[in-house]
Amino acid sequence: MTQAGIQPENRPVRGPSIPRLTVNMVKTAIQLTESLAAQALLLAVERVENVPWEALANYKGRLLLVTSQHSEEFDHKREDLHIFDVAHASLSRSDRANLGLLLAASSGLLTEKNSVVCVTGPDGRRLDSINVTKPEVHFRAMLSEKNRRGADVVRPAVMLRVLTLAIEIAAEGREAHPIGALFVIGDSRQVLRHSQQLVLNPFHGYARQLRNVLDPSLAETMKEFALIDGAFIIQGDGTVLSAGTYLTPKSASGSVAHGLGARHQTAAAISAHTQAMAITVSQSTGTVTVFRNGSSVLSLERSGRTKW
Repeated sequence: MTQAGIQPENRPVRGPSIPRLTVNMVKTAIQLTESLAAQALLLAVERVENVPWEALANYKGRLLLVTSQHSEEFDHKREDLHIFDVAHASLSRSDRANLGLLLAASSGLLTEKNSVVCVTGPDGRRLDSINVTKPEVHFRAMLSEKNRRGADVVRPAVMLRVLTLAIEIAAEGREAHPIGALFVIGDSRQVLRHSQQLVLNPFHGYARQLRNVLDPSLAETMKEFALIDGAFIIQGDGTVLSAGTYLTPKSASGSVAHGLGARHQTAAAISAHTQAMAITVSQSTGTVTVFRNGSSVLSLERSGRTKW
């Protein structure tokens, strides 16, 4: 199973002591999904064992499960079931669902035309909230492969991997302290025209296959270099060009929320003047923000349970 998600083919063993509230919420969500003709039902749970499978027995629509822990025992033959292991319990309940929607959209499972019914809970074991949403236009902006001629396209897998890395940095920090970070992905030729190196580039001279973010072994190296002031510059195929890079774009034409600092202003500006996507980690709040075309298109907040 990859971190971006799996499509299992077998039935999970029913977990013990599923709360009655969870069962009732799922039954209500099924009725709502069918009455609205929603395109999918999404459950954000801790593990597949926390799913009330009996309540879902007569539901024949698309089922999306967003889990924060991988389950080894899995034996289910339900059709149109898609599981996405986000492994980010540090996110708020709504953002775990949002990340699941993004993963499903990147897999071509969702469209923007119809609603999705989402069921969430505070810890992924007890579900107590139902929300009806549509995959936002910004998901299309994040996943679009349209680009101007000559600019490298951001692959969805690369965007999702860097987003995962940013979430992990927000949750873990470094040496027991929160840190900030900035990643700029795609349109690297234009981005480099608006940059200068603050320190000797730690990625210079290494083979491309050794500095690609899709290689899991590079994660700890990236987290260590996040301590260096400046941005990571990453090509659309995942190749890391530099770290500790100072960006010098003109002011962004888009809008940035009040109270956000220079890192977010720079991210908005570089995404406004190039075809690149910028992802920031706020050192003060742990919020992960994605910028494209000069504006924030996605924001994932760290859960209040994450403490330093």
